Amino acid sequence: MNADQGAWRWHHAASARHARVQCPRLGRYIAQGRDRKRDCAFFNRFGQLIYREDRGKFAGYPFPEVGIHRGRLHVILYEAVQKRLGRNVVITDCECVGVEQDARGVTVHFKQATTGNPRESVRADIVVACDGINSALRKQFYPNDRVAFSGINTWRGVTRRKPILGGRTYMRVGSILTGKIVIYPIIDKRQPVDQLDGRDQARHHRAE
Repeated sequence: MNADQGAWRWHHAASARHARVQCPRLGRYIAQGRDRKRDCAFFNRFGQLIYREDRGKFAGYPFPEVGIHRGRLHVILYEAVQKRLGRNVVITDCECVGVEQDARGVTVHFKQATTGNPRESVRADIVVACDGINSALRKQFYPNDRVAFSGINTWRGVTRRKPILGGRTYMRVGSILTGKIVIYPIIDKRQPVDQLDGRDQARHHRAE
């Protein structure tokens, strides 16, 4: 999946059957065919088509290729975790600021993200740091690490517009040598909105 406002599930990543078992709501979303992609197209910087190919089931694979709004995906996974592990296991407005380790385990320290005020520390057997490029725990254990700039700046965003090339195409235009843009749909407003997606529409903006 891509790490921007949209999330892209390639046809070889996981099956709809596997998704239904692990997260039934996400599996239903995939099985319904919402935001299922038809093809992938490559253009040069002048907009001239270089190459295109069918994707997912349209290319003969057993599974579809799906794009989904990241906020919608967050809500689906958030609710799945709450259902399986309990409503209090996901704590929001909470930022890790450091850990202390001893022979019996670790103590994790937090602050409130919105105010900076300290929050209650938590004891645990182990800690898995997955707090991103600005990880407080990586800075604690590797204080001399620096982000390596590759020379490429990337901007990401979402906009609303009429469908391009039928509305089901993943497009790459240009190259990193002259400037490149990647465009793909993540919400298809033309499709009927059922009860499941109606809840998403009302709530996915809050999760962005």
